[in-house]
Amino acid sequence: MKKAFSISLLCLLLLASQAARADYDAGLKAFEKGDLATALAEWTLAAEQNDARAQYRLGAMFDRGQGVDQNSGEALKWYGLAAEQEYADAEYSLGLMSYFGQGVPQDYREATRWFRLAVRHGKEDARYLLGLSEKLCDYP
Repeated sequence: MKKAFSISLLCLLLLASQAARADYDAGLKAFEKGDLATALAEWTLAAEQNDARAQYRLGAMFDRGQGVDQNSGEALKWYGLAAEQEYADAEYSLGLMSYFGQGVPQDYREATRWFRLAVRHGKEDARYLLGLSEKLCDYP
């Protein structure tokens, strides 16, 4: 009986996982077609189910004003949620926001922290700005 319950629970979790993935993929297809409203809707659903890719994409939409009004606060929120899951692109984006002072006070130490995490999690593009921000931290 316990084994049957465990298997049922596992199946339910797998289905939920596939649903989140399907929403992300549907959002990506819509985004690539220029259907930003559908991308926003699909990614919002997936992001609310803790899909880090969708959280990052929502952050990027708000960061760039794609299909929504540009809103640094919302970008920070979604990037932050994805970064909590060690999603390197979100960590890099938070580093950029700190480096350039976009939506937050300019802070090279904070940028350095985010760029280090992004590099650690596989975002090689962050290495260049990591070096720059580390150098800038040494100045008064």
